[in-house]
Amino acid sequence: MGAKRIELVGVDLGYPDGKSHAEGTALGIQMNQEEMYEVEQVGGGKLLTTPVMSIYRRAMETRIAQIGDDVKFYNLSTIGARIQGTIEMIPQMAE
Repeated sequence: MGAKRIELVGVDLGYPDGKSHAEGTALGIQMNQEEMYEVEQVGGGKLLTTPVMSIYRRAMETRIAQIGDDVKFYNLSTIGARIQGTIEMIPQMAE
């Protein structure tokens, strides 16, 4: 469609602190960690994820690789999974 820049917002692909959603939301429940394993996290460290979330991540990585250098992908998550082929950025907060 002609885009040269795609920003991934809210694409954590894992469970920071083992929680399903952000702190303070109605859906923020503790997940069953027996079904999880660790992957690399944005900025270093480890993040808990599930096999399903890893399938999504790998599918995104494959598609990004297929598209090549014509489009830049930016991962704006500060706590999510590292997505190969993206540029990690911490979003600027409006003052």
